[in-house]
Amino acid sequence: MTKTIIFYDTETTGLPKFSLPSEDPSQPRVTQIAAELCIEETGEALASVSLLIRPDGWVMEAEAAAMTGFTMGHLEKYGVPIELALRSFTELWMHADVRCGHNEPFDARMLRIEYMRHPLYSGMAMNHDGEEMPFADYWKKQLAFCTQTNSTKILNLPPSERMLAKRMKGPKSPNLRETFLHFTGTELAGAHNAMVDVLGAKAVYYGIKQHHAALAAA
Repeated sequence: MTKTIIFYDTETTGLPKFSLPSEDPSQPRVTQIAAELCIEETGEALASVSLLIRPDGWVMEAEAAAMTGFTMGHLEKYGVPIELALRSFTELWMHADVRCGHNEPFDARMLRIEYMRHPLYSGMAMNHDGEEMPFADYWKKQLAFCTQTNSTKILNLPPSERMLAKRMKGPKSPNLRETFLHFTGTELAGAHNAMVDVLGAKAVYYGIKQHHAALAAA
């Protein structure tokens, strides 16, 4: 049976407040969703989506706008309603055996926040191993792979100054630029556009697979 994987990424108005519930109204918003559904063994793309989100009362922080290059004007002119973006992404994800992203827990939390806000998904119940649960909880429990976590020991970067100040001596979690450079030998151009980051995470995923295959063959 063919196994499928969806590589995905979000851009947001800011960082989620992990000390607050996902449904808290002060939580940030998703400004872009991108994803590519692939055959896991070969990486062959089956379908993809990349959508900017039209603001519906929220404002993007200046720091986030500077990072992504998308202004409020871009989002208002080219964005689609969050309902359409979520539905398009979710339909792709439901065909995947596993989802994958770089710092995947961040994107998973952001989409969980949006699912809990959405009038359809917030009222939807799903069955997981015989247990009925809200859609946002079902999303949280599904299989996921984080390229950041799974590449940390491979790159084995020295701890950052902030880590050393906290007496943390393990390797630094590599950002997407660092992992992409390690596995491809080239710089990642255009990072913080969600589709660029999707394709970057895809390259890293298959780099990790090749790394482990090489170790197994040695």
